Amino acid sequence: MAAGVYRGNGHTLQHRGHNGTHRLSESGGTHSERGDHMLKSTLRTLRDLPIINRPLSTAIKALVRDRPPEFVVRHLPRHGTVEIEVSDGKKVRFWSKGDDWITSRLWWLGLDGHEPEMNRPFQEFAKHARTILDIGAYTGFYALLAVAVNPTARVFAFEPHPGIAARLGRNVSLNQANSVTILPYVVASERSGLVEFHIGGPGLPSSSSRAEDWRGLHQSIWVAAIDIDSFCLEWGLEHVDLIKMDVEAMEPDVVRGMNRVLDANRPVVFSEVHPGGDDRYTSMYIDLQRRGYDAFRLVADRCIRSVNLDFRSQDGTAVNYLFCPQEKIPSWLVISDD
Repeated sequence: MAAGVYRGNGHTLQHRGHNGTHRLSESGGTHSERGDHMLKSTLRTLRDLPIINRPLSTAIKALVRDRPPEFVVRHLPRHGTVEIEVSDGKKVRFWSKGDDWITSRLWWLGLDGHEPEMNRPFQEFAKHARTILDIGAYTGFYALLAVAVNPTARVFAFEPHPGIAARLGRNVSLNQANSVTILPYVVASERSGLVEFHIGGPGLPSSSSRAEDWRGLHQSIWVAAIDIDSFCLEWGLEHVDLIKMDVEAMEPDVVRGMNRVLDANRPVVFSEVHPGGDDRYTSMYIDLQRRGYDAFRLVADRCIRSVNLDFRSQDGTAVNYLFCPQEKIPSWLVISDD
C-alpha cells in the first residue's frame, strides 16, 4: 500500500515506502509555528467529531458531486458507515471512524477510489471462483468485493495486524458475510512458528510488513506464520481459484509456500509488486512462467503483458500485477504488449 506519514508524541515519522527510510524531527519552532500547529490540531479534532464530520462531508459531497478535490479527499475522512455499489447493483458496506483511508476514498470516489485498475478485473474473476485467498486483507475491501459478486465463494482473509483484523471483523459482520473466514496469520514460505511483524504506524497503518525495511517504523510484534500449501491441506481446500496478495514486499516469499496449490489448482493471482525488490519479483515470475503463467501489469483501462521481466515502476511506486495461467486468460481481458 501507499507510503504514509505518521505523527505522535511531538515527533514526525515519515515512512518512504519500500526502503523503510524514516525521519524523526522534534516539534518546536516559533510561537507562530506552534500556534499554527495548535490551530490545525483543534481543527482536526473538530473534523473528527461524528456530529460535525457526517453533515459536513455529506454537504461537501453534494456540492462537488463526483469530482471532489484531492485536498478534500485527503483531509476530510468520512466517519461512520460507507456504502458503495459494485457490479450488478450489489452493495458493500464499511465502517470507519476516519482512520481507514481506503474507506474514506471509497466514500468520496466510489470504486475508483481504490485501485480501479485491479478491483474491476478482480471482481470478474471472483464471480466464478470457488475458493478465494485474500492475503493481506487489511479492512476487507477485496474479501467483501468477492462475496458481494459471488456469495457462494469461500473467502479466507489473512490479516496479522490485531487492530486491523478487528476492523476487518466488524466490516464482515456489517455485511453479514458468513462465507468470509478471518485468519490472524502472517503468510510465509513455510510454517515457522512465530515471526516478527513490523507495524508501520499507530492506528490502522496502510503499510506493515515482515520485511526488515519496516523495522523501527513504529513497533514489532510476534505473529504465527503459515504457508499456503500447509493451510490448504489442513483445511481440506481443493479448489483455490483466486489469490490476492498485498504484503509489502514479501509476495515472493508467499509464492514459495504455495507450490502444491499452484500446480494442483492453477489459481489466478493478483499481486502488488514493490519497487526495490526487482530480483526477488523476477525470480517469482520466472517460477510462475515455468508453470505456464503470463504476467500483466494493470493500468487504468487495460492489462500490459510483461515479457521482459522488468518489474520496476517508472515513478518508484508499487504496481499491481495479474499472474494468470495461460489457459485461463479470459476473452474479456483487454491486453496490450510491452
